[in-house]
Parts: sequence; structure tokens; C-alpha cells
Amino acid sequence: MTNRFRRREAASFALILALSGCAPSARSILERNLEAMGGRDAIRKVESLKVVGSQKIEGGTIGLVGYWRRPNQLRWELEADGLVGVQAYDGERAWALMPFGGDFTPRPLEGEALAELAAQADLLEGPTFDLAAKGASALLLGREAFDGVPAWKVEVTDARGRKTVHWYDGQSGLELGNRQRRPGPGGMGEIEVVTRLSDYRRVGPILFAFRSEESSPTSSAPTILTLQSIELDIEVPDDLWIMPPAPEIPEEFRIPAPSV
Repeated sequence: MTNRFRRREAASFALILALSGCAPSARSILERNLEAMGGRDAIRKVESLKVVGSQKIEGGTIGLVGYWRRPNQLRWELEADGLVGVQAYDGERAWALMPFGGDFTPRPLEGEALAELAAQADLLEGPTFDLAAKGASALLLGREAFDGVPAWKVEVTDARGRKTVHWYDGQSGLELGNRQRRPGPGGMGEIEVVTRLSDYRRVGPILFAFRSEESSPTSSAPTILTLQSIELDIEVPDDLWIMPPAPEIPEEFRIPAPSV
């Protein structure tokens, strides 16, 4: 898309709004987004899904498989260097197994780590679906181009008080991207992360963004998530959410108890 075309499109968008003499509410923009994705009824009918993709980060690529089951069960499997890490949330409790640093013991998640995974477990609907029921609110911040595309800018505050700014395409209603603050690496405090969404594809009755690109001040290159496939309403085994026991340590690797 050329800059000239973008400027012309933005000018036309602004002219239409000026002639209409009114702006939509934040809720109407969010409702339009849900309709563009396939509609509330179609989204509500999905009971489970599986996603397969890869995440390109600084230093390499991680394989990704995700399972979700209504209402809020989530499992991520991360594969790199022949090892598989897991994060799982059963609706109340969460656990993780991250062997990449040599720790092969599954461990419960608590505090912020638990809250973050629980928030991700609202995978299909998100905080903009039934705002009041989820303790969230929305505020229209006005019109603003996102990467040159005319868009509506909406701030959503979730039940934990965390704010995310979303940009919705003024024509299609689809989300173009969002901005939020997250904990930075190494205890450096919060950083601002901008996510760009693209490559929308229809899976059954619903549109999904098959590509997301995250950038932040602490990364030299964006983190790119690319999905290869999404399956809806699959059978999900119950044991996916159960934390496995700690592995048995061979005798030769056991550290003897200190003598008294």
C-alpha cells in the first residue's frame, strides 16, 4: 500500500466521520469486531481448540502447540533443542515444566505467573467479550491510524486493572494491533509491548489472526508468532491439565543426605 493511497484512505475516512457528525461508542466498536470475527453465537459454540505454530525469537525458533477447552483450561507446549516445556492451567491451579535450563521437575505456578496464565486461558473470547461479566471496561480514545490504516482506538481495562489499548480497522472492524505493559526481563520493571495482528484466515465460521508480531524496547528484533493450523471442537484428554509427578532420579545422580 503506497503512502499516497494511505493518506487518501485516511482523509476519506475522516471526511465520512465528519459528515456523519457522530462517533461510535467503545462498546459498539467492540461489538463490530466480534461480528467481523464471526459473531457472538459462533464464538460461544466453540468448546475446544488446538493451535500449532512456531515462534521466532532472538536466537532461534520455538515450536508451539496449544490446547484450550471451555471455559478456561489452557495448555502450552514449547519445543526447542529437542526438549518440550509445558505450561498448564486447569481453571484453578497452574503448573509448569521448563527443562531448557536443566530443571526437569514440574512445579506449581503462583502469584503473577498464575494470574498471567489464567488471563491467557480466556483464549477465544478475551476481555472484550461480555465486558461487564468479566469485570472489564472500555473507553474510546478516538481515531488514530495504526501503521497507516485508519482505525478506532479503544482502551480496555480488565478485572485486574491492567490496561490494553486496541486499534480496530475503521473499515473491516478487525483488530490491527494492541499495546500493553508487561513485566520486563530480569526484574527491570514493566515495559511497553506493541503487538501487530495480520493474516486473518477463516477456520469454520470464525476469523483468526495467523500472524502476530511483538516488539518492545528491550528486544533488538520482533517476536513473530506464525500459526500453521487451528482445529476447532477437538477431543481434549483430561490428563493434559494434571501436573505429572517429579521424575525419578537415578541412584548415581542422587545427592546423599547430610550426616547428623
